[in-house]
Amino acid sequence: MKKLLGIFLLLTLILGITGCGSTDRTDSRDSRYQGSVAESRVRDRKKLLAINGDTSVSASDEKTINTDDKVTLRLAEVHAEGYPTTLADKKFAELVNQKTNGKITIEVYSDGKLGDENAVIEGMQNGTIDFARVSVSPMAKTSPNLNALSLPYLYENSEHMWKVLNSDLGQQMLESVSNAQLVGLAWYDGGARNFFANKEIKSLNDIKGLRFRMQNNDLMFGLAKALGGEPKDMPMGDINNAIEQGILDGAENNIPTYESLGHVNYAPYYIFDSHSRIPEILAGSEKTFSNLSSDDQKIIKDCAKQTQEFEIEQWKKREIESKEKVEKQGAKFIELSDTAMEEIKKACEPLYDEFGADYKDIIQQIKDMA
Repeated sequence: MKKLLGIFLLLTLILGITGCGSTDRTDSRDSRYQGSVAESRVRDRKKLLAINGDTSVSASDEKTINTDDKVTLRLAEVHAEGYPTTLADKKFAELVNQKTNGKITIEVYSDGKLGDENAVIEGMQNGTIDFARVSVSPMAKTSPNLNALSLPYLYENSEHMWKVLNSDLGQQMLESVSNAQLVGLAWYDGGARNFFANKEIKSLNDIKGLRFRMQNNDLMFGLAKALGGEPKDMPMGDINNAIEQGILDGAENNIPTYESLGHVNYAPYYIFDSHSRIPEILAGSEKTFSNLSSDDQKIIKDCAKQTQEFEIEQWKKREIESKEKVEKQGAKFIELSDTAMEEIKKACEPLYDEFGADYKDIIQQIKDMA
């Protein structure tokens, strides 16, 4: 009996020692396994939260994310494939992918697939959208000083506008979107916005009483009213039907948009008044940037700047093509006389007091660069 008890105790001791060694190795494997699972769970959690409109991740969670992992980000664009800004978006995505050796992929969603410009700005703020190309007009709702760039008849011409945007003042304005949890990356050209209508317009008096679809903001509505017109708010896709049904007399936009949406078939009179030169902004989500390394942030900013000149060239090319195309389709281009332009500009002067009172120094700096 004693022998059996001794053998049992000996076996127990041997198994205990072996078990301790086994446990140490198992703990090591479990630790590595748990670490990889933690990283996977954080990534999955971020994806899930993004779908539900919440991208918040705790500081402890962030530390487990492997910044060397490949990541796919989304860029929102309301314009169609082949449009100058869409081409620039894709050039930006291509450059970022190259410069990060394939680590960062940016998928461009054109044709408004991710929502209108107001929606995608909100999406960048909450982190569900990583990048977007948007007009300064809706962006000014979150960064009010940008209103100074949108005042009517502010720039003498395109060269004047780009002199401003490429200056220290322009860089400050681009960076000002950080107040809205966004990262300003580059300026893009949106051309000159002009009125078009189903009737001839040669003077200020001809505008009075006409119903125009305008961008949905107080400044653009104020512009139409200052000229004696009646502003209307509706989706861009409804403009043609509204003109055909007598709800609208016209609208306003740059000539590539006038051409691409077929407005020439409903409002053949295109008036070169260049009331607005509203630049575009390529922006990023501050939440997205905070999850990227400083090296990747720099690459993204550098690539965005590189696409600016590319987009300007694409815009110039498209303007020429669009003008030639609509002219063949029956567009009647109207160049206003100096007298008519003076009357129109004078009618808009009160808008500077109403919408530019807080930005007089910025406005003066812009005028001084002419």
